[in-house]
Amino acid sequence: MLTKLEEKNLLTTICAQLPPESYLSSLFGEVYGPMLRAIDNDFGVIGYEDMQRQKAELAATVDTLTKKANELQAEIKRLERTKDAHERYLQDIRRRAERLAQGDV
Repeated sequence: MLTKLEEKNLLTTICAQLPPESYLSSLFGEVYGPMLRAIDNDFGVIGYEDMQRQKAELAATVDTLTKKANELQAEIKRLERTKDAHERYLQDIRRRAERLAQGDV
């Protein structure tokens, strides 16, 4: 029988040996932390429902942040267009001022 530390080390070793782009790596990656905690808590229980809830909350957060990022990108483009229009207006005023200063009305 393995000690808790030996079990945790075995789990870590197994996970480290999985190919990074494999299904097993992805699956173990999601449950690695909960499995370590399950080994520590003597009951061996992984709160899958809690993990699924957290995953759904994270997905919703990602959606919200993606929408906000898109809104901010649109706002940046709008502000850049406004800035460009203001710069063109200022250039026109400078040219007029130079002409006035030179007496070319």
